[in-house]
Amino acid sequence: MLPTYCAGVLSTMSTRTARHSRWLLGGGVGLVLVCLSIQPLIPRESGGRFALTSLLFSLAIGSAIVAAVFWSRARPAVFALVARTRGFRTLPHISNAFIALAMMFFTAANVAWRLGRGQWRPDSPSLDLALGVLVAVTAVHTVAVWRDVIGVHLLPDCLVARGPFGTLTVPWDAPAPGYPLPAPPAATHLTVVYARPELVRRRGLILRGRIPVDNVDPLFLGYAIAFYVANPQRRQAIGTETEYQRLLHEPNPETP
Repeated sequence: MLPTYCAGVLSTMSTRTARHSRWLLGGGVGLVLVCLSIQPLIPRESGGRFALTSLLFSLAIGSAIVAAVFWSRARPAVFALVARTRGFRTLPHISNAFIALAMMFFTAANVAWRLGRGQWRPDSPSLDLALGVLVAVTAVHTVAVWRDVIGVHLLPDCLVARGPFGTLTVPWDAPAPGYPLPAPPAATHLTVVYARPELVRRRGLILRGRIPVDNVDPLFLGYAIAFYVANPQRRQAIGTETEYQRLLHEPNPETP
């Protein structure tokens, strides 16, 4: 009874938070700004600065744990229809928002720790560089989640996989027949071999031979990609409700 109730709570939280991830991220940014603003006002001898830094580290660990819990849940075998681009795309993943929060709190904790110890001096260039990279990576990931660009998009002419740090564009004529290979339910990516690799375009930090799996069942995503690779006559209908219903009801031995 309790596991069933907990599963229902997680499902409800996942749906609602995915729809309102901007509120979640906005609250995290506000909390970080408040903590970093009051940190210089706390007397160094009181131990309050250490407590504030510890709080931020605790929030980072808690957010990471929540992200792992949601990521371990079964992913749905569904797409969302995108009328603007006439395509199918994966649903937003709740874990991305909590990963962004974890990175945000961890970065803020490191900034607070440096400020609290009075170590912000020009004679620590390596530490400044590492902290600057951490801030930049956190900002890029947070903006990507805020803009809801992370995921896999199926368009009439190509497949587009967007991560927080890069984009992979794969025209339907590029993959070799039979690819991507079937992947287990917990897979984080699909493996692809290209018959025409010169057609593939990559931008940023993303691997050419791997299609990331976001908030979608890997078997379903792999089946859909392989189906449109093998059936060019159906590609122009991608993004329509009729085609989506046909795809859902196509005989698919890979998906239970």
